[in-house]
Amino acid sequence: MRPFIGLTCSAEEDGSPVVRPAYVQAVLKAGGRPVPLPFARDTRDAQELLEGLSGLILTGSEDLDPSLWGETLHPEVTLMHPNRQESELSFCKVVLDYDLPVLAVCGGMQTLNVVAGGTLHQHLPDREEETLEHRDPELLLRERWLARAEMGDMKILTNEMALLLTDSRGDELEIVFSYVKGLVRNQRYEAARQMLDAWIKASPDDPHPMQMLGSVLMEMDRLDEAEKVFRQVLRLEPG
Repeated sequence: MRPFIGLTCSAEEDGSPVVRPAYVQAVLKAGGRPVPLPFARDTRDAQELLEGLSGLILTGSEDLDPSLWGETLHPEVTLMHPNRQESELSFCKVVLDYDLPVLAVCGGMQTLNVVAGGTLHQHLPDREEETLEHRDPELLLRERWLARAEMGDMKILTNEMALLLTDSRGDELEIVFSYVKGLVRNQRYEAARQMLDAWIKASPDDPHPMQMLGSVLMEMDRLDEAEKVFRQVLRLEPG
């Protein structure tokens, strides 16, 4: 059964909700069933709307009112409609305590940050010396790999895995780690075991893949093998 994925809506000029077609098409392409959500009036409303969903996408938006974190409005800021802001804040308050996968896009990520107690720089060009080029092709490729790894879908990386395991920069190991977690989440234990074996072979003194392998072996009911692996972990990292 295809998962139902909630989509927060943008606002028309009159404050009525409208879903952007690109998000609908993306969810359909990924195999989900998009569910455009009406605006939530409060957290109780938001929680009821999220019932039965398998995931939520907090879509991109205009800017939040900076009074939410105690600042005055920057002249370059374009505020989202109050109806949408009230709704986005309500959804974000709920999902922070809700066991539901969430993809927060652009403004959705900013709203989630503010609800969690963070603040925002209202106009990044004012802080040019501190900003990163977030459209850097190499960075985008790694983020795409990481997203696919979280789902356990890494066919594209079949020929790249050895490089990722031995890359000296370290961030590629995050992709491998996420890949293994994705495989376990999807109960693909044998594939996870093979991946961890390759990781251990590349990094024999690293206890982390061994610890994960022990957990995977337990899920596979291979308890004797799991015990041996955990003993190796203790030898590498006593206490």
